[in-house]
Amino acid sequence: ANDAGLAFFVETHRNNFTENLPQTIQLIDLVPDIRFTADLSHFVVVGEFYGWADEGAVDRMLPVLSRTSHIHGRISNGEQVQVDVADGSTAPARFFVQLWATAMKHWLKGAKEGDILPFTSELGPPRYAITLPDGKEFSDRWAQSLVMKQLAEEAWSLAQAP
Repeated sequence: ANDAGLAFFVETHRNNFTENLPQTIQLIDLVPDIRFTADLSHFVVVGEFYGWADEGAVDRMLPVLSRTSHIHGRISNGEQVQVDVADGSTAPARFFVQLWATAMKHWLKGAKEGDILPFTSELGPPRYAITLPDGKEFSDRWAQSLVMKQLAEEAWSLAQAP
C-alpha cells in the first residue's frame, strides 16, 4: 500500500490478531511503522479496562494511540463493546474522550498540510447495541451519533491544547 501511495490502516478489533494489546504490541515490534484504525472499544472489553486512573490504560495503549490514523468512535464500559452514550458525561464517555484526545494529539504531531484524521461514529445495530428484552434498541442511534460528534470535537480541542 505504501509503495502505491495508498493509506493502509490495520483495525484493532476482537476476533482477529489485533484484539488485545500484547498481540498488537508484538505486531508493532514486527512492523514499527504500522498505522491503525483504532476501535478502542474492543481493547477496553478484551482488557476489561474501566478508565480507572490506576489502570494506566492510556499509557498502556500508547503504542497504538501514537500510531492511530483513523478512529472508530464506539464507547465501551469494559464489559460491553457498546454502551449508551447518554449525554456524554458518563464515566465511559469521559474515558474515551481522553483516549481519543491522546490519539489525536499524536496524530497532529506527524500531520502534514492536507492530512485528514477520519473519525467514524460507529454505533452498531442490535447485537452490538444494547437492546430491550423485545429486541428493540435501548437508545436512538441518531441522537447518540450527535453526542459522539460532540465528544470527538471535544477530544480534538483537547488534542490541540498546549
